[in-house]
Amino acid sequence: MGSPTHLVHLKQNIEAWNRWRNDYPTIKPDLSEAYLCAAALSAANLSGANLHRVDLYSADLWGADLSHADVRAANLSSANLGSANLAGANLAEAELLSANLSQADLRGANLHHANLSMTNLAGANLAGADLTGANLKGAKLIHADLTNTRLTGAGLTGIMVSDVDIGVLATLEQVTCDHVYVLSCLAQGGSGEVANTYTAHFRSALHQFYQSFVDACDNVGPQHYRINWPSGAATGPDIYLQSVERQGNGDLMVRVGVPGLTAPPPAAVEKPTVQQLFSTLGRGDFYRQQLQIKEEQMATVQRQNDELLELLKAMTRQNVYVQSVSVMENSIMTGVSKYDMRGANIGSFADTVEAGGQQKSVQYNQHAMDTVSDFELVIQVEELLQQLAEQAAQVPAHQRPQVVSHALQKKARVNPEFKARLLKAVEAGSGELIRVFTQNPYISIPMALVKGWVSVA
Repeated sequence: MGSPTHLVHLKQNIEAWNRWRNDYPTIKPDLSEAYLCAAALSAANLSGANLHRVDLYSADLWGADLSHADVRAANLSSANLGSANLAGANLAEAELLSANLSQADLRGANLHHANLSMTNLAGANLAGADLTGANLKGAKLIHADLTNTRLTGAGLTGIMVSDVDIGVLATLEQVTCDHVYVLSCLAQGGSGEVANTYTAHFRSALHQFYQSFVDACDNVGPQHYRINWPSGAATGPDIYLQSVERQGNGDLMVRVGVPGLTAPPPAAVEKPTVQQLFSTLGRGDFYRQQLQIKEEQMATVQRQNDELLELLKAMTRQNVYVQSVSVMENSIMTGVSKYDMRGANIGSFADTVEAGGQQKSVQYNQHAMDTVSDFELVIQVEELLQQLAEQAAQVPAHQRPQVVSHALQKKARVNPEFKARLLKAVEAGSGELIRVFTQNPYISIPMALVKGWVSVA
């Protein structure tokens, strides 16, 4: 965990934080594993900070300085990092799904095995960056600077580039890329502005493709129009024009097949020799690591089983209230049985016994909400959910459970009394607590999940 003091400074406001950084330039902020989901950190000075495993989902970091920061394994999905300075930052294994990195400075950054799927990298400077094994599926790389960028083993299928940058395809090797999308400003039959030899060659081939489009579609297979690289230039894998779609502004979106780009298979792991096994036995590092991995997997499965079991228990505590009408009171038969369960409300079960035209109800399993009434706890939970609804309103519905989970676990760690009271109320089946978690406008959560989240806090 990071420093609580540093986190307090950051949460005051960005101006105060930046002044504190200027006053104490030798202090390296430690915000590791902090929960900063949807935080407003635009223009914040986070250079050199420890942001290992920090949760910055959907955070606003536009123009922020994260140069040489340790951002390994951090969650930056859907974050706004437009025009941010990430030069020299360590983003290895970071989660950047659908993040905005347009015009960002990523020179020399370590993005080893990072997830950049569907990320906007338009105009970003990736010169000298290490993207080995990174996932860039569907990423937007229009006008991005890929000078000396290491892409070995990267997944580039579906990336979007400009026809001005089409020459980058000739330099790719040892990557996985079935096809790319090329945005061309060439209108049908036009010539367009030529930026380089590759672009001129591509636009000429695209024009010919338009001229023979009907015949090609009728007579040739899906990879029907091969483009030869210009003579005298560096040649890469074969590329094929597969389809063209006109955009609203007149530009053309061209799907280009690159079937020859396939990353090499992972190197085979050599079996250890007897001598290596005996030397390993002395340390036990290898076996301890394998044992820890298995224990973590077993703990995850056990936690999931516990949550499902609690969910089933919670469901069994929910009974059915049947509202019936006495036959003596209904002079006209409607043909509907008094035990018809359609439209029944969830509540306590009532067994109707008819005697002399009067109705008797025997009630079973009185709901625990009558015995548990921690209104102060309910108010705290309502305020927490209301705060999340205001600060993280833009978070998609399917990702809100993660937001609520982080918030509850954080509050439980900071306030053990809150954790104990919440677990007690969940165990007792507090009706008011069930109402708060299942009927609030921000999210509806089963109580079994709430118990699982808080228990591991």
